[in-house]
Amino acid sequence: MSPSRLRGEVEFDALASDAAVTVKLAYRAPYDVDAFLRFIAQRAIPDIEVVAGRCVRRSLRAGAATVKAGWLEIEFAVDTPIVHLRFAPELAGASGRVVASVRRWLDLDAMPEAIDSTLAALPGAPGLRLPGSTDAFELAVRAVLGQQITVSAARTLGQRVAERFGSPLSTPWPEISRSFPQPAALAAAPIERLAELGIIRGRAAAIIAIAQAWDELAPLLTLRARPSP
Repeated sequence: MSPSRLRGEVEFDALASDAAVTVKLAYRAPYDVDAFLRFIAQRAIPDIEVVAGRCVRRSLRAGAATVKAGWLEIEFAVDTPIVHLRFAPELAGASGRVVASVRRWLDLDAMPEAIDSTLAALPGAPGLRLPGSTDAFELAVRAVLGQQITVSAARTLGQRVAERFGSPLSTPWPEISRSFPQPAALAAAPIERLAELGIIRGRAAAIIAIAQAWDELAPLLTLRARPSP
């Protein structure tokens, strides 16, 4: 399969003002889709992300792969190694960045032969992938929230942060109604506003520090995400 075929095919005839942008993303089989979906479902923050069958639907905040806030949906095809990607028409101008972000999130460029040969002695189905994120800032905040607590507790804290500091967002689904907070919103938050959500003060301070330094941190992460020449 050629690299260009793996990257994706955009259906530009779907760029009507009231229609989603649709893209077909290919990957190398096998892929343990069930394991990936379980991982996301266990950690999905209500109002931000949801798993529905073989689909994942979520919001995108402005500045996370796109200059505008929006939404996206991915769906794993049943009998072919294809992911169907749909995203808000307002994000059409950032299609390349959205596609690249989704490929990293789903680990679509992985080499399954190398992974499976390395993990052959371990239990589990072939096709294990390493889930990423569509939003490095969201991932950084959630990493701090999840330290030394259960997955369920971290999800609850993430929901509280999103409800208090996130922004309302219109999407095709009632269960996706907010975007994750902007760095500026958390950078300006008094530590007490985070601590009263149940976040210990040390972690609240770390989140605020990350948000305040995000303008310097984000370009470093972008550079590390680029492939080697």
